[in-house]
Amino acid sequence: MIMKLQLQTPHELMEKGDNKKAEKILKKLLKKIPKYGPANYAISKCLISQTKYDDAEFYVKNLEIDYPEDQDVAGLRKVMP
Repeated sequence: MIMKLQLQTPHELMEKGDNKKAEKILKKLLKKIPKYGPANYAISKCLISQTKYDDAEFYVKNLEIDYPEDQDVAGLRKVMP
């Protein structure tokens, strides 16, 4: 529940277009809990929306390893060049 609440603010920021602030919060969360899938997914989307594909690659690769059959993860790969 606490981790879910920690993701609420970055999602709200991304919806408002404040991706840089969301990125900063997500990086802090992932520093504490590196394998937290929802945060890895959120930061991947955040970085992709900022066209930071090289930065997003790290998180997308981790998601592909941890969730190889997940269609949302596959969707991230499809939007990257």
